[in-house]
Amino acid sequence: MTAAPEPHTLELLKLYRREIGHELELLAERMLWYVTCQSFLFAAIGTTLDASAHHGAKLGVLISVLAISISWNAAPSLRKQGVRLLAWRRKMSELLLTEHGRALLDLGYAIPSDRQYVASAKAQARASGAAEIDATSRDRLTIVYLFSVAWVLVLSFYAWRIWEAWPDVSAL
Repeated sequence: MTAAPEPHTLELLKLYRREIGHELELLAERMLWYVTCQSFLFAAIGTTLDASAHHGAKLGVLISVLAISISWNAAPSLRKQGVRLLAWRRKMSELLLTEHGRALLDLGYAIPSDRQYVASAKAQARASGAAEIDATSRDRLTIVYLFSVAWVLVLSFYAWRIWEAWPDVSAL
């Protein structure tokens, strides 16, 4: 028979859930701002396609460089957010692995994701190295890196347009 959970254990579980929810909201908010910014920059690129070859290409290069720098600046912030989220999830799984935490699981105070955290904590304990970032944040970082690749391709296109519009020096 498992021991009855202590009241402070239940309060800690609620605190960890609130903090995890708060970190997830911050992560979602940052991603929303990032994707919104990228969409405005892609719209600006769309307007430069109809501009004259030389001036439109210069503006396209400027916008592409700006977008790449935004992506490179967003990535560390999202990574740090993922580390904080993982730290809270580890604290919660450590709590649920204690005797009083198992009592909370047995009495039905835990939600299905709590059981996932416990299972992942046990798997990480068996593995040689622990994950350094939360899977949710890793997915968002993938989006940032994909946007970076897209902007590098756009930058390449506009650099090619400038190269094609450059006057031929050999003809002089």
